[in-house]
Amino acid sequence: MPIATQQPRTKVGQDYASIGKLLWFYDVADVALDNANGGTVASARDLSGNGLAISQATANLRPTLITNADGFGNPCMRGTGTHYLRLGTIQAIPHPYTVFAVALSTGGSNNAVCGSGQFEVYWKGVDTSFYMYGGTNEVSIGTASLNVVHILTATFNGASSVGSIDGTASSTVNPGSTAVTTFNMMAASGGAEGLRGDFYLCGAYAGVLSSAQYTALVRQLAERFRITVAV
Repeated sequence: MPIATQQPRTKVGQDYASIGKLLWFYDVADVALDNANGGTVASARDLSGNGLAISQATANLRPTLITNADGFGNPCMRGTGTHYLRLGTIQAIPHPYTVFAVALSTGGSNNAVCGSGQFEVYWKGVDTSFYMYGGTNEVSIGTASLNVVHILTATFNGASSVGSIDGTASSTVNPGSTAVTTFNMMAASGGAEGLRGDFYLCGAYAGVLSSAQYTALVRQLAERFRITVAV
């Protein structure tokens, strides 16, 4: 599959939509079509077709676009802990749903890849793990390395929730089951706990992915980002 930056706008995200019903999807390969290397990013389209565009009205809170950030042609939005894009209030999205993201953390505490007070996927900083939060509990989804691009998934399904890093799944966890009515990319609730590192993409599917859907998603991301995975 070609890298995303080689695809025309109408093709960016198309392969992800074929896996399941997307609730939202943001891909920096699409953002890069409208922004110059080294410039700040004010907004990103929702490639799911659901119209959930994200933006940042405050100039000094906008992330920076970096082209070919991973050396394989994939651009990222880079933040240093205070840069993020946000979504306004939407109709509630109930559990279950499955979040997926590709990101890199450079360290520090509570680096949120995406989230709000209702859900989060983030590098906690007190150990070498990414965590998920569903409105009630912080639960680890597995260990990872700093300064390395990782594929993250988090299926929010109450007491039957599960996460994964590069295709290695966590045990069943219970992060809570709060419905989603707003969120940020590269930050948590109110823009706090911003990502120190690189954000490549993030999306969510309705429901719990089947084994075949999950494998297709992880392998597709692994091919694009040249990541060795466990599926």
